[in-house]
Amino acid sequence: EITPVTGVQTCALPILALMCIAVASAAVPNKIKNVKKVAKGDAWVKLTWGGHEGGGAPTKYKVYQRHRLLKQEEPSRNSVWSVWKARGTTKKKEKKIWKVHHCAAKYQFKVVGINSDGEGPKNPATIVGQAKSTTCSWKKFCVEATNIYRASEDVTTRFARAGNLETYAQTGVEYNINKYQSTGTFAHHYWNDFPAQRSIYGVGSENIALIGGSGVTSSTKDNIANMLGNFWAEKYLSCQPNCSFSAEGHYLNMKAVGRTHLGCGYVVQNNQAMVQQNMGTKL
Repeated sequence: EITPVTGVQTCALPILALMCIAVASAAVPNKIKNVKKVAKGDAWVKLTWGGHEGGGAPTKYKVYQRHRLLKQEEPSRNSVWSVWKARGTTKKKEKKIWKVHHCAAKYQFKVVGINSDGEGPKNPATIVGQAKSTTCSWKKFCVEATNIYRASEDVTTRFARAGNLETYAQTGVEYNINKYQSTGTFAHHYWNDFPAQRSIYGVGSENIALIGGSGVTSSTKDNIANMLGNFWAEKYLSCQPNCSFSAEGHYLNMKAVGRTHLGCGYVVQNNQAMVQQNMGTKL
């Protein structure tokens, strides 16, 4: 009789014991230990890690990343994470990750060991938080936050900022808050009210939101994050999956793949805050 040994195949029949050949089983690296952030800067973070918890020895490592909006702690339905994306491999026990959305996001990273037998399991996520932000204007925050929502549904195209769209959106939001406070209505089709703009900005779409009273905070970014969260929350309406555009149009505009550029406008007036997003196909 052969005594089983971990990682070795054994014969089931004692009579064949002398004919058996021990064969090592596949052994991918087990979980990587002690993944941590050691430095961060403008749009980058540096991670290091230690050994692995058993299994085969890794010959290289792969880093995965996901992220979500910094101001998305609640409501929980809006706390959406992007899908996990591979951020490259390395033979070292460290890696510098570039092009993080440092303006609006917190991050999680996972590291896996790889060898000829395959890719090991992901270690528990390491929360890095916001990278150093030296250029985080609220206009950039608005675009980056929208891109984070898009990434949660694996929309691979990112909105680019467009200065003239931002100017247009700012003009629009000031127009709209004055109209709302004097008439109680929005100009929901402000983009279409001025058709000459189409020749400048291309085919576009528009989102407008208003919060007031105790919902308005002293933080511009918090206010914008709350309103963008309300746009995205249309994804969870009870009419899904058969909602009309009038019911979920803000959500559809945020995730649309046919728009390439985004400009945001924002204003606070008489204890009311309003954000306007204009998405276009031209700069």
